[in-house]
Amino acid sequence: MAVGPAHEVAMSRICLAGFTLVALTTLACVDPDDELALGEDDAELKHAYDDPGVFDRSTVRVRVTGGGKVGTCTGTIIGARHVLTAAHCSIAPGAETYAVTFYAGAYPAEATTQFASRAYVPWGVDPVAHASAGLNQDQGLRDTADKFADLMVLYLPAGIPAGYQVARLPATYLGNGDGSYGYLVGNGAHDGGAIGAGVVLRWLYSKAYSSNNADGHMLVDSSDVDGGDSGGPFYTFDANWRLVVHGALSGVRVEWAAHAKYASTQFHLKRIVAAIGNLELRGYDLPGNDYAVDWASTSTECAARCAQDAPCKAYTHVPYYAGQLDALGVCWLKNATGSAVWNGGMVSGVITPTGGCATSGGFCRI
Repeated sequence: MAVGPAHEVAMSRICLAGFTLVALTTLACVDPDDELALGEDDAELKHAYDDPGVFDRSTVRVRVTGGGKVGTCTGTIIGARHVLTAAHCSIAPGAETYAVTFYAGAYPAEATTQFASRAYVPWGVDPVAHASAGLNQDQGLRDTADKFADLMVLYLPAGIPAGYQVARLPATYLGNGDGSYGYLVGNGAHDGGAIGAGVVLRWLYSKAYSSNNADGHMLVDSSDVDGGDSGGPFYTFDANWRLVVHGALSGVRVEWAAHAKYASTQFHLKRIVAAIGNLELRGYDLPGNDYAVDWASTSTECAARCAQDAPCKAYTHVPYYAGQLDALGVCWLKNATGSAVWNGGMVSGVITPTGGCATSGGFCRI
């Protein structure tokens, strides 16, 4: 993923099923010892753009081991204990490990690594069939509503280390207007190199291509992604210069031209928040214990804000009523749960980051 003008890339990937060489449709995790052939301009741009700066505090490396295979993907910190990546990074559900390594520029020998104890995947998504059969992007990666859902949320029992930052989840879709520029970030095998010690994140400034994400995915203008970038974020910055993650990279889709394809975090916001641990109390208020208040158009948006804010234990969303200054609801964030009181117009919730897991096919399901 070099920074520069669009160019053609001789892209190939190492398939997780025995690591056989196939044409790139979905960027499966890659064997760290394998190299990819890239465009000619990558090498000359390599040294100018190998410092990702702020991105390394919210982006992680995900190394997957199982069934005699090893793969590497990219992930995004989305909660105090949670990392977002791609479902197709899975190898053998129920019999694999997910080692999450936190960046500090290049990977030093003393880099912090934790092992995820749970993997949450949408209902209906079948990463095993996808990996073993060499299926295309949509086959095996669609949920029970037939929406594209190549995403996975990993739970870290020890939590993210101090100094790292949660990337915010978006309340609205980015679109493809003037404000839709952002950054493709990944730790793949860039510039003809291999994934390993000393490899740092690469980023590419690009623009969202999709006008909507109604199918569960979003596209960006660039297709300059590499094996190992899978699951990586498309970032923008919010008004407070916090990173906002709009998708988890799946692969490349040709729509007039080649575009990087992501599972949209805004479209899948409700299930991502469920994986972080949202116990919804629809029709109830949780009076008191408020430490912050803000506008929120939906209870899911309110739940996301609570789930991503360390002091928040619960929330109450009050929907829009006639006469408000803005046609939005109000989101009350709470540092304690309190007692639920029936109020049919409100939606409350309790954040339970060590919460339950409905299993199917070796995964927790959302």
